Amino acid sequence: MMRPHALLSSLALVAVAGEGVRAACTLELKLVPDQSVLKLGGVLSKVVDIHLDEGDPPRVDGTIVVSAEGGCPSTPEEWNSADVQISANNLTLVPPDVKLKAAVVKILLTGSSLAFGPTRMSQRGPDGIRISPDVTLASGEAHIGSKVFDLAGSHAHADLNGSFVPDATGNGGIELEITDIFASFPVEAGSIKDSAVTVTGSVIARQPICDPPCGRHGTCTLGGPLGGSVCKCTKCNFVGPTCETYAPLRLSSAEPGAAEYGEEVRVTITGRQLGTLASMPPPSSIEGGPPFTVRTSTGDNCTGLVVIDESSIACTIPAQQPGAEVRFEVERGCATAPFSPGAVVHVSGCGDPSNLVCGLNQVATPDGCACGCADGWSGKLCTACAADRACAALLPNSAPTSDGDSDGDSTSSEASQDWDDEPLQCLLGDFVFHQGTLSKALSCDLQQLPDGIAPLVISLVCSREPGAALGTCHLIVAPEDDEDRANVGAEGGPLECTAVGCVFTEHESHGACEDVSCSLGMYEDAIRAVMPDLVIGGTVDLTCEVLEEDESLARCFVDLDILPVDLIAQCRTSDCVNTAQMSAAEAEGMRVGVVVAALCGVCLAMALLAAAAYLFVRNSRMSASADEYSARTGAALARESAAHTILPDDLNAMPRVGTLVFRDVRVSVASGREVVCGASGCARAGEVYGVIGASGSGKTTLLDAIAGVMAPGASRAGDVLIDGHAIPKHGVRLPALVGYVRQEDNLSMTLTPRECVSFAAALTLPLESSAATKLAVVDATLASLGLAHIANTRLGGSAAALQRVSGGERRRVAIAMSMVSSPRVLLLDEPTSGLDSSSAHRLVSTLRMLAAQDRVVMLSIHQPAQRTFELLHSALLMHAGAPVCVGPIDELRALCASARSPCPEGFNLADHLLDLTGDERAVDRLREACASVLAPESQPSLPPHVSEPPWVSVRRERGWKGSALQLGAELRALYWRIAINVLRHPALLRLHLVVVVTLGVAVGMVFHGVGNNLASFQNRSGACFFVLALFGFSGLSAMEVFISEQELMLRELQAGYYRLSAFFAAKISVDALLLRALPAVLFSMLFYPMMGLRPEMARFGTFVSACVLVNMASGLLCAAISVLFDSLGAANLAATILMLLLLLMNGALVNLREVGATLQTMQSLSFFRYGFEALLTNELEKTVVMVDAPGIVPIPVKSHVFLEVLGMDAAHIPRDMRVLILFCFAHAALAVALLYAKASTWRPRWVYWSWLPKRRATSPTPATGKAGEPTTNGDADTHATDAPVPDTTHLFKSGDANGAGSSGASELL
Repeated sequence: MMRPHALLSSLALVAVAGEGVRAACTLELKLVPDQSVLKLGGVLSKVVDIHLDEGDPPRVDGTIVVSAEGGCPSTPEEWNSADVQISANNLTLVPPDVKLKAAVVKILLTGSSLAFGPTRMSQRGPDGIRISPDVTLASGEAHIGSKVFDLAGSHAHADLNGSFVPDATGNGGIELEITDIFASFPVEAGSIKDSAVTVTGSVIARQPICDPPCGRHGTCTLGGPLGGSVCKCTKCNFVGPTCETYAPLRLSSAEPGAAEYGEEVRVTITGRQLGTLASMPPPSSIEGGPPFTVRTSTGDNCTGLVVIDESSIACTIPAQQPGAEVRFEVERGCATAPFSPGAVVHVSGCGDPSNLVCGLNQVATPDGCACGCADGWSGKLCTACAADRACAALLPNSAPTSDGDSDGDSTSSEASQDWDDEPLQCLLGDFVFHQGTLSKALSCDLQQLPDGIAPLVISLVCSREPGAALGTCHLIVAPEDDEDRANVGAEGGPLECTAVGCVFTEHESHGACEDVSCSLGMYEDAIRAVMPDLVIGGTVDLTCEVLEEDESLARCFVDLDILPVDLIAQCRTSDCVNTAQMSAAEAEGMRVGVVVAALCGVCLAMALLAAAAYLFVRNSRMSASADEYSARTGAALARESAAHTILPDDLNAMPRVGTLVFRDVRVSVASGREVVCGASGCARAGEVYGVIGASGSGKTTLLDAIAGVMAPGASRAGDVLIDGHAIPKHGVRLPALVGYVRQEDNLSMTLTPRECVSFAAALTLPLESSAATKLAVVDATLASLGLAHIANTRLGGSAAALQRVSGGERRRVAIAMSMVSSPRVLLLDEPTSGLDSSSAHRLVSTLRMLAAQDRVVMLSIHQPAQRTFELLHSALLMHAGAPVCVGPIDELRALCASARSPCPEGFNLADHLLDLTGDERAVDRLREACASVLAPESQPSLPPHVSEPPWVSVRRERGWKGSALQLGAELRALYWRIAINVLRHPALLRLHLVVVVTLGVAVGMVFHGVGNNLASFQNRSGACFFVLALFGFSGLSAMEVFISEQELMLRELQAGYYRLSAFFAAKISVDALLLRALPAVLFSMLFYPMMGLRPEMARFGTFVSACVLVNMASGLLCAAISVLFDSLGAANLAATILMLLLLLMNGALVNLREVGATLQTMQSLSFFRYGFEALLTNELEKTVVMVDAPGIVPIPVKSHVFLEVLGMDAAHIPRDMRVLILFCFAHAALAVALLYAKASTWRPRWVYWSWLPKRRATSPTPATGKAGEPTTNGDADTHATDAPVPDTTHLFKSGDANGAGSSGASELL
C-alpha cells in the first residue's frame, strides 16, 4: 500500500499527465456515493475465501475526469462513440474502515483509496464502453491481528464496463454508469503468500454540461445558479465565464512607503487585476479556503483585507521592528505574486535592538541604529568612565583574612584593604600615570589616514590590579561611524589587541607592554593582502603629548610591533584613581627627593673637602721634593758623584766583565759575499780598544756583528764571548751590560739632551733607584760629555733662533744615552764623526776614564788626531773587511817599521796606517808581521770564572723583580716622551680638532633641524654616511704613528730599551685617545644637537661610541697598513683604496639583501657596515617616517620597515658595538703581527719562538779543544754549555731572579 507522500506524488503525476493532453473538452464527473457500491473479497493463501465480515458494503467517493478530443460531444450516444480518455485521481472508500474475514482470521482495511491514470476506452459503441486501466491502491493498510501491512502501491489490472447515459436528475447533464467492475490485487506481505483482494461492484458519476462550454482552463461542474452547471477555472490566474481570460498576479506599489517602528500600518497595495482576483472565488484546488491571501516579508499576514477597486486592495500590517523593509506576497490558489521591490514599506530605525551586538559598557539605542554608552560611561567606544560609579566595578571583592594567615598574607590583605577603604574616583583629562591609577582609558580619533580609508576611532584601556606593578592594556580599532561600528560584529569584529606585562612610568604619560596578541577582525583580509607574512606578537609602546592649545587633549602614539605604522591619534582620557594612594605616593616622592638632595649635598661637601685635602698634601710633598732636589745640587751632587765620575755607587754591584773576545768573525750579506773576513781580537776591561780603517773597510759591520744588530739578510759566523760566555748572534739586548752607539744618531728631535738621557735612564737604570739618584746620574753623564750647556735645548730647535743642537752634539747625546746606564761593555761606531778635534779628544778622554772604571770600551774611529789616537790602548786595522794588524798603540809604530813601512817622525800614526791600506804590498807585509797575533788561536780562551752569563747577574742585580714592574716603567717612559712630542708639536692634534670643529658646525648647519618625513630619512642616512666617511679617512693620519718613528723604534728595540708591545700600546693608546676619541666626541657634541638628532642621552652615547670605534678601527687599520710600506705616499694610496672599498660595503650604497654571497662576505668584513647600522638604527629605532610623496596624503610608516629594506635591525646595535670593538682588537693584532714580521728582518726569525721550553744544560762547563782549552763552534745558539740566554731582551726584561729560562712571550702576553 502507498504511504501519504507517495499518494501526493501520484496525484502530481496525474495532474501533469492531464496537462499534457491537448483536450478540447474536459468533464469532471462527480461520483454519487449512494449509488456507487464496491464489494470486497478474495482469497487467503489460495484456500481460504475472504468476504465481508459485517455491515454494508463500502461506497466509493471521488471524481472521474473525462477528456474528449475535438470538442465535447452533445449526447450520451456521441460520448459512447467518441475517442475518450478516462482517469480517476482519488477514489476513496466510505466509510474508511472495512472489516473482512477469512475463516477465523479478522482483516481490517483502513484508509484505502484507488486511482488510475488516463486510459483510452478499449471498446466503444452504442451499446456501451469498456476500459481496462491499471488500478493502483494509492493508500491503505491491512490489520491482521497485531500485524499491520501497508497496501499502498499494489497494482491490479481492472475491467470496467459501462456507458454514458443522460443525467437521471433531468438537469441536462450526463452520467457515466460503470456497472461491471472487477480488479484483483495480489497481496505479498511477510509470511502471507498467494493471496489476493478482489474488488467488484458498480459506480455512477454525474456531470452537467455547461453552456457555453468551458475552455481548456476550466471544468464544468455543478454549483451554478439554481443548481445548474458552471465553468470552474482550474488554471491559476485564469478568469471569466469560460476560464479563458489571463489575469497575472503582479504588484506595482504600496502606500504609504514609510512607517514608524512599533505601530500598525494600513497599507494600500496596487497591481493589475489585483482587486478582481481578490473578489473571485478560489479555484477548485483550494475550495473552502480563503479566496485571497497577503503575507509580508517579515512573516506576518496582512489582515483586514478589503477590495478597493479592480486594481487595489487594502490591509493592515502589524507593528514592525526598527529598520525593517516590509514587502508583500499575494497568493490565490496555486498562483503567487512574489515580493516586489516596487511594493515595499520602509520602517523607521535601523534594526531590532535585541539583534545589535554592543560592546562592553554599551547598550543599543531604541531605533537599533547604534550602541550608546551605558550609564556612567563615555568615550568613542564607551570605555572611559564618566562618573565615579563606573569605577566601582573595578575594585576587587576582598574577603576578610582568617586568623591563621601569615604575616605576608596580612600585609597583602592590608594593601587590598587600603584600596577598598577609599572609593575610586573618575578623573578626566589627566594623561599622567599615578601610583593610585587603577585604570586609564584613552578615547581617540585616529589621524593621518590615507585616502579611501573611512575614519577610525581607538579605545585603549590600561588597567592593573590594586597594588600590582604590572598591568594589562586592551586596544580596539573600529569605524568612527556609529552605524558602521554597530555592524562590525557581523563583519568579523573590530581590530582588537591585548597586551600583558605592562609597565606604566609614574608621573609620565608613557607605558610599555611586553607581549601582544591581536585579532584583526574585519580588517583581516585587507591587512593580510598588504602584509601576507604578518606575525602577530611583539610589544606595544604608548606615549602621549598634551596639546598646548587644549590641555584636555593629547596627541598619542601607539607603537604596535605587528603594524608597519604607528597609530597616531588625538585622545581624551579618563582615569579610575584611588586619590588617597596617589596623594600618599606624591608625598612620599617629595620626602624621598628631599632625602636624596640632602645626601647628594653631604657627598658633594665631603668630596670637596677630600679634594682640598689631597691638593694641600700633594702641593706640600711637591714643595718638599723640590727643596730636597735643590739641596742635592751643587756640592751635594758632587759628594754623591765623588766615588765615581759617571755612575752612582749602587751600580758597582754588577758582575765584572774582564774580556770581550771575538774570534774568526765572518759576516756575509744576502748575496753570499763576505764583508768581514775572519776578524779576531780581544778587548779587556780598563782599556779602550779601537778599530780603524778607511771607509768601507768593515769597521761598522764588525761592530754590528759583535753587538748582534745585523743588517737585514746578513749572517754571522765565529765566536763572540764575554768572559768565556758566548753571547747570542742577535746580541744581549741589555743596555746595562752591553751598550752600542751606532753611527747614525736616531733621536727624538722634540726632546732636549737632558730629556733624551733621562728617557734612557728611566729604562736602563735599576727600578728601585730614586728619582734624585737617576737625575744625578743624568747630570753627571751630560757634564762628562760637555753637554751641560745645551742640556735644556731642543735637539730640533729653530735654526733662525740659534737654538739648534749641532750634529756633533747630537752624537754625544746618543753616546750619553748609552753611557748613562754605565754598561760593562760599551761599543761605539765612529763616535767622533762630526766632532772637532777638541771635542773628539774630550770624548775619547771620557771613554778612557770610563774604561778605567773596569769597563770594556771598543770603538771604531776614522782619522783621529794624534793625541786622540794615543788615548787608545789597542787598535785593530781593517782593510777590505779583513784585519791587517793589531796591537797596543805604543807598539804600532815599531810594527810599521818592522814591516818596512815606517811612520815618518812627527806624522800622525793613524793617518800613516790608513795610508798604508792603499798599498796592497804594505798590507801584506803588515799581515805577515801580525800573523801570529791575528790568528784565532792566539786569542785568549779563558774558561768562564762564573757559572752563569754576566747578563743574568746584571738582570738580577739591576732590580727588575718582574715583567709587570718593568712594563710599567717602559710605559711610563714612553707615555712621557709621547706627551712631550704632542705638546711641542701639536700641529696634527690641532689640525684634527680644527677640522672636526669646522665640519661639525658646517655639517650641522647643512642638516639642521631634521624632521621625520621621507626627505629627512634621506638626510639622516646621508649624515650617517658622511660621519663614517669623515672618521674613516681621518684614520689615515695614524700612518704617522709608525712611519715617522719606525727607524727610532727599531734602534731602541735593538738597544733593549723596551719591548715592542710596550711601544705599540703607548703609541696606539695615545693616538686613540687624542686623535680618535677626542675629535669624535668633540664633533658629536657640535653636530648632534645642531642636526636635531634624538635628544636621549643613551642615544647620544651610542652615537659617540660608534663614531669613536669607527675612528679607532680605521686608525688601527691604517697604522697596520703603514707597517708594510717605508713610503708615506705609497701607504696613503693603499689605505685610501682599501677605505673606499670598505666604505662601499657599508650598506648605504649597496643594499645588504640584494647582493650575492661573495659580496655579503665582503660586507661582513667591513667595519663601516656595522658602524652605519649602529648610527642609522640608533637614530631611527622606534620612530615614524612620514611618507609624503607628491600626490598622496602623508602616511606614517614605522622606521623599521625602511630598516628592513636596508637589511638592518635596531636589535643589532649591541652586536654592532661588540663587532666594532672586535675590529679594533683585530686591527691592533694585525699591526702588532706586521711589526713583529718587519722586526724579523733584522734579527733571526727563530727568536719569535724563544718562548718555547728549552732543554736546560746539566753542566755549565764549556767543551774543551784538543789542547784542553775551551772552544766554541761559532754559534752562540749551540754553545756547549747550552745555558739559556736572554735572547729576547730587545723586546722585554726578565724578572727571573736566576735569569735562566724566562719565557718572553708569556710576559709579553
